Amino acid sequence: MRRALSLNTRTIQKLFGKYASSKRTAKEGIAELRKPDGELTQNKMEKLQNLTIFTSVFTQKGGNIPNYIPFTPNISEPMADLVITEENVVSKLSK
Repeated sequence: MRRALSLNTRTIQKLFGKYASSKRTAKEGIAELRKPDGELTQNKMEKLQNLTIFTSVFTQKGGNIPNYIPFTPNISEPMADLVITEENVVSKLSK
């Protein structure tokens, strides 16, 4: 019985090891893409041509990347303390 349990444990460890290593490996490349005509792309150039539709989404007219302007909130007064009571919660839930 011990031997059977030992063999079973080793098998489970091997299977788990295979599963874990399959999740660790880096996937490279781009999968086949569906072209507008419904066929799948055959090579890298077709994939590139198929993905060029996104360039207008990520760039301004003229192809320049827009400048990043960080958001700085205008806070003139500190936020008031937030008081949560059981009565407030019940009244909001009953609406």
